[in-house]
Amino acid sequence: ISPLVPTIGGTAAAFVISPALPSGLSISATTGIISGTPTQVSVAKDYTVTATINGSNYTAIVNIAVKDVAPTGLSYPSPNVYPVLSAIPALTPTVSGTVTGYSISPALPTGLSINASTGVISGTATQATAAILYTVTASNTAGSISATVSIAINKLTPTISLSNLSKTMGDPAFGIAATSNSTGAISYSSSNASVATINGNQVSLTGVGVTTLTATQAADAHYLAGTVTATLTVGDVAPSGLSYPGPNVYSVLSAIPALTPTVSGTVTGYSISPALPTGLSINASTGVISGTPTQSTAAIVYTITATNTAGSMIATVSIAVNKLVPTISMNNIRKTYGDPDFSIAAISNSPGKINYAINIASIATISGNIVTLKSGGIATITASQEATGIYEAATVKAQLLVNPLPKNGFEYPLMNILTIDKTIQPIKPMIQGVLSGFSISPALPSGLTIDQNTGYIIGTPTVLSKLTEYTVIATDGMLSLQAILNIQVNDIPPVFRYQPDRDIANPRLSINNAIPLSTGGKVVNYTISPALPIGIQLNAQTGLISGKITTLRNGVQEYLVTGTNSGGVATAKYSLVFNSAPTDILLSNYQVLENIPSGSQIGILNVADIDDGDTHNYQLVSGVGAIDNSNFEIRNNVLVSKSSFNYEQKNDYQIRIKVTDEGGLVYEKSFHILIIDVNEVPTLAAMGDIRVYNLTSEQVIGLSNMSTGNDLNQTLEVQLSSNKSNLFESFKVVGNQILFALKPEVFGNDVIIKVLVKDNGGISNGGVDTMVRTFVLGIDPLPKVTASPEQVSLGKTTQLEVEAAHAIEYRWKNSIAMIGSSVVKNPIVRPIQDDQFAVTVKNKWGYTADGSVKVNVVMDYALESNNILTPNGDGHNDRWMVANIELYPDNEVAVYDKAGKLVYREKGYRNQWDGKLNGVPLKDDAYFYIIQFNKPNVKPIKGYLTIIH
Repeated sequence: ISPLVPTIGGTAAAFVISPALPSGLSISATTGIISGTPTQVSVAKDYTVTATINGSNYTAIVNIAVKDVAPTGLSYPSPNVYPVLSAIPALTPTVSGTVTGYSISPALPTGLSINASTGVISGTATQATAAILYTVTASNTAGSISATVSIAINKLTPTISLSNLSKTMGDPAFGIAATSNSTGAISYSSSNASVATINGNQVSLTGVGVTTLTATQAADAHYLAGTVTATLTVGDVAPSGLSYPGPNVYSVLSAIPALTPTVSGTVTGYSISPALPTGLSINASTGVISGTPTQSTAAIVYTITATNTAGSMIATVSIAVNKLVPTISMNNIRKTYGDPDFSIAAISNSPGKINYAINIASIATISGNIVTLKSGGIATITASQEATGIYEAATVKAQLLVNPLPKNGFEYPLMNILTIDKTIQPIKPMIQGVLSGFSISPALPSGLTIDQNTGYIIGTPTVLSKLTEYTVIATDGMLSLQAILNIQVNDIPPVFRYQPDRDIANPRLSINNAIPLSTGGKVVNYTISPALPIGIQLNAQTGLISGKITTLRNGVQEYLVTGTNSGGVATAKYSLVFNSAPTDILLSNYQVLENIPSGSQIGILNVADIDDGDTHNYQLVSGVGAIDNSNFEIRNNVLVSKSSFNYEQKNDYQIRIKVTDEGGLVYEKSFHILIIDVNEVPTLAAMGDIRVYNLTSEQVIGLSNMSTGNDLNQTLEVQLSSNKSNLFESFKVVGNQILFALKPEVFGNDVIIKVLVKDNGGISNGGVDTMVRTFVLGIDPLPKVTASPEQVSLGKTTQLEVEAAHAIEYRWKNSIAMIGSSVVKNPIVRPIQDDQFAVTVKNKWGYTADGSVKVNVVMDYALESNNILTPNGDGHNDRWMVANIELYPDNEVAVYDKAGKLVYREKGYRNQWDGKLNGVPLKDDAYFYIIQFNKPNVKPIKGYLTIIH
């Protein structure tokens, strides 16, 4: 500064000043000159200088204010790009000079703020914005400077994940849920609809194979859109329950009825061992055995294996191919002794060689197939056909009647086999001559008669009759002649079946009586092959099959029952099913509530077994579909949990169970145990008591950690209540915020607020769907702002004061008139005109309120002049300084020497005079000055100044 030199009347010995000068300034104890370089801003203040002159103390007042220099060189790093929801590195300004306050325009992204004292921009942005150029203004009492800074807040890339899945064909539809730190809506798709389709988030399996599941998430306020893929592998369940009908007996050269397997699950291929009889084949895709066998075989048990990608299962089937019974026939032959040799030929559908023989060589002989007659009589010719690869061996008989006929005579067909209740074709005699008076002995079977005139035997036999020789006597008028014939009356050939024709046999129960039902002739004798097991009997007379086996056996046995009578032979099939393997495992319950304790009963096991009364043993076994066996155990026939289940972590468990019956036969099956979601309590962070100012504008209370909890795809409802609802103009919840507006003048009240969060998961199965939080909302009066004094002279200062409950932060908005910090409770201001000073107060709960006070400025034209002028270029008092004169631009200054001569005049003086007249320095002396104002009734200011070079 220019030195402040005192004007002294006399010789001063010592100078002291009070209070202490602003930092950097000092007073010379010997000269009283105040000089130096001020290092801090200081408000205008009166300092008292005490000088000891000629042994007496005198005082003078000097008013000193240290004003600031406007800041310069303001800049920020730019441009700046940050991710949303992450704290940004502090943006610190570079600036020259002191700064009493910073402001920014437009408003920063939500979550970022500028420190009004330091200008540092910091915080965590909670919303994304494009790049915006912000203007920051740094101010002090001397002026301000602005700089720009570019800030962009980018959305985050979401972290989204979706687990690979393995399922088994036949599994029920299931839900999938990608996890993400974004809240954007997620949609799902499947790349291969032949493996799986998706509706919403529900996946339905359509086939075995692999598909790619894609989760596509829409962008939200904080995160970009995102996608993730996972692989769904759908495997097969090993086939089960494979069986074929059997045993099966067929005839060679006849197409067999298709043998179609019964099986559970998908099968990708069938194979058989050993090879089937020639002409039969198995379809590798369907397992159907079909064809026309071209060779005979004994009964063979074949093993069929059904396979898919998950495993295989075997079953057996018995097949026998019998040779055909040839259809062979040969006619009876009538000859007369003396006839030439003749050939015979049996007719057959078999190509087997036929040999011929005769039982009475005295009547005829056979060589090859040539017959030579030897005498009259009746003989039997037998044709024996050898077996071939296709046909069985066979025989047929025919009667050879050789009769040397007399001149007059007759004869009948020698053998006559008749059927009871069937009208016969007349048995006619071959007659030479004229005969009459036919009679027969013994009497014919009932229903048959002989015509006395023609000798015809006619009628319908009504009784069975063994082969009987009959003599017929006739006369030619002179002699009695006779002829012999044989008649046998046979029964109707038998036809029968069994009811039932199949039964279960085990040592605990008698079988149902199997009764033959006949639709033909009565059977007189029954036989069975192979032999029945011990305990089961066949009644040879009635055909009844009954009894109970004595020892346990496995498998199935087919029996052939043969029934005979005089009319022929018939057969019927009968089967016994001994101990059979179980065909299914049944579980009473497949669904389990999540969070049940370990050791809880899941369900009761049962078995499908054709064998009544079988005992069964259950156990968990390894194999396809056994990946979660360790989470369960079986106690007798009860499936029990060994752990607690969390639906959100895993909702489908696969186990494999084997059952063994008392015969040691087994069946295995995989199960899916489905976990049922139990609604879990929604979440809402605990809320402490808060206090707000009595604003009538809308205010906000944030609700944090508000969610449906661990449950997915639920909606949330929030209900709000208060014990003093009459204090509110509006009171509601929007999103995760409570929005409220108070009625005027309701401060001093404590309000209890209850927030109830409810999801739509319900309370079934013990679920919890509500969470309640309660807190106290205190209402404080608005801040009260005062100024002391409220009226000041132009250029003077006043102190502001604000009283606000629980206040921790103050922000005054009129920084130009502010001296010192604008973020203190009681700042000093120097207004240059009537001014309103506004302040924003924040309490420790983050709630703000505004207040203001008006300060009136009195234009009393009180100026203080520096009475020392030392224009020597040392930077101290080189110009005549009149404090605060710049506040009165309508001033006019005039300076006179002792002689009354005008040495300087200036209108609108701005402290620029350096003690020169027309560029020539005035001599050292005292000068008189007058400061006038262009205002009525305002007195001029007068005084003296001293020029010292």
